[in-house]
This record gives sequence, C-alpha cells and structure tokens, in this order.
Amino acid sequence: MFHLEISPELELRLLTEGHSQLLFELIERNRAYLRGWLPWVDGARTLDNTRRLIRASLRQHARNEGMNVGIWYHNQLVGVVSYNYIDHVRRFTELGYWLDEAHQGNGIMTTVCRAMTNDAFGRLKLDRVEIRCAVTNQRSRAIPERLGYTIDGTSAQLDWTSDHYIETVVYSMSATQWQLQEANTAHDSANRRRRQL
Repeated sequence: MFHLEISPELELRLLTEGHSQLLFELIERNRAYLRGWLPWVDGARTLDNTRRLIRASLRQHARNEGMNVGIWYHNQLVGVVSYNYIDHVRRFTELGYWLDEAHQGNGIMTTVCRAMTNDAFGRLKLDRVEIRCAVTNQRSRAIPERLGYTIDGTSAQLDWTSDHYIETVVYSMSATQWQLQEANTAHDSANRRRRQL
C-alpha cells in the first residue's frame, strides 16, 4: 500500500474506504471552492457517493492504472493528489491535486507535487508527467511553474467543470528534464551550504 513520509509533518497515504468520512467532510468544507474547478465534486454529495469514488480509485490502483492519495499535514487530511491515469505503453501520467482552502499558501502542494513527480520518474519509471490547470486558476498554475514544468499549450474545451468547459493550460515535465533540474538544484544547495560555513 502506498505511503510516503515527506517530512515529519507531511505525508501521503493511499485513500481507502476507512477515509470516506474524513474525505467527505473535507469536500463539504471546500465544495463551493472546488466546484468551480473540478468536475467530480457534484458526484460526491453524500458519504456513500464519496465511498464509491474511493472504491473506484482503489480498483484503478489495483490495476496499476492510477492512484488517489490523501495529503496528511500534522496528521490531518488536508487534500488529495492523484495520478489521474497511468499510461504504461506511452509511459506517462497526469498529476491532479486539490488542497483545503485554509491550508493553501504554505508550500504544501508544491512539496507534494515534487514528491509525486519524483515517484513517477523513480518508482514508476515513467517518461512524462502532465499537469492540467484552468487558465484562470493562478494558485494551481503556480505549482507546475515553481517546479519548472513547461507549458505545452492551452485548449478551450479540454476540461469540464460542473456545468461548463473551462480553458485549460497543459504543463509537462520529462524524466530527462527533471533529472537535470534536480541535479542542478542539489548542486546549488550544496554551494549555498559551503558559502554559509
């Protein structure tokens, strides 16, 4: 079962049926906010709906075709990050995410997406990760931009929300680009530490 401790206060755990109540309550607190960006929100209006969504994601995970992971901050469920699908033939995935509005602005999701990108290129041995964001969702777009993802383009009818299409920007990262970028980051960090001594 997937479990990744990123830091003492931040970890990722595979969502299971035992998390249904916690996830439903988190969705309820953020429903109005999430509804503007995510099409599945209207399908999670009850605890039973939420349980069914988790069951479907567990079946997807069992087939190694995707994964929904809870984001735990100080042992509290604060959001979800997912491989929306995994294409093993073409060796790529799409990373999706959402975070409790009260926990935004603290770098949690950037840290989580860095860990999931590492996982995709490391454990899963994929060659490409995509992230799709609404053009107008600046907070969501800031994450791939901070991580060095490249804009591939935009589409007016790629993604559907609760009642309309939204213009979407597609970001991507290749395994080669990520490895080079991470090596440069590690080198820069080492240089900064040497200067501080």
